[in-house]
Amino acid sequence: MWYKEQKKGRSIVGFEIYWSTGKMINQATQKQINFIQSVITGIKDNLFTYVNLDNQKKRQQAYEIVKKIEHQEIHILESANITADKADEIIQDLQFNIELFNKIVGSDLPERDTSIYFDWINEQEED
Repeated sequence: MWYKEQKKGRSIVGFEIYWSTGKMINQATQKQINFIQSVITGIKDNLFTYVNLDNQKKRQQAYEIVKKIEHQEIHILESANITADKADEIIQDLQFNIELFNKIVGSDLPERDTSIYFDWINEQEED
């Protein structure tokens, strides 16, 4: 807030007052916060499904994604400071990570055990 003096001669006869309310920033809605919270809770509930994969590389990738998601939980704990745009960004990131999790879990096949083979032609085991 600032003002400008109105003068007649040397005396002040009034003031012009100027003020600004600032820029409006939309706060995240309760629906956005609840959605983010439910997705994070769902991922935490299925944590062992994502982390106990047979493929070592995919297990490491899933672990890194879980760490990113846990980092986003900080925004929910301080929900008064999160804007609607930031909440939308977090929701998009969470949806991407869920799709990535589903691809990782769906394509995870146990490594083939090659220690024992059966020779069907000669009908005997080979070591």
